[in-house]
Amino acid sequence: MRRRLIIAALLGFLLLVATAVIGFRLSEQRAEGLLATGVPGKATVLDKRVTKQRITYRVHYQLRVQDGAGRTHEAKLFAVEKTEGYGIGERIPVFYDADDPTDLRTREQRNDPVWADLVPVLAASIAGLMVAFVVTGVVTEWWWPRFRDWLQR
Repeated sequence: MRRRLIIAALLGFLLLVATAVIGFRLSEQRAEGLLATGVPGKATVLDKRVTKQRITYRVHYQLRVQDGAGRTHEAKLFAVEKTEGYGIGERIPVFYDADDPTDLRTREQRNDPVWADLVPVLAASIAGLMVAFVVTGVVTEWWWPRFRDWLQR
């Protein structure tokens, strides 16, 4: 029984790691493809939120994008930058998808979506919980009866 539980936990852990890696790679490939084949354009920064990390800044932009037909679209963009990024009102160069102008990236950086950061963290958290449950089960099954017998001596 214990062997099956450990094998199930390890398979679950491997599945979570594979999900995290695949999700991250897909977001990177999407960003690279958009930078290679996207339509160049300009976006105006309407609002931004900056969070200081150790050596980088996490910047959430609210943008207004004008497509080739002259229509304007509201878009959100997440970026990790070395400086505080562009200021409000600045026009920044972007590449966007011709079918969906709200799907865009800046020229300087591949901007992964927020979920690309959350998937590995979530997978690691769930894997840690699974390992903790297996360890707790092993300790409870093997160690606790011996400890109880030792106390009763």
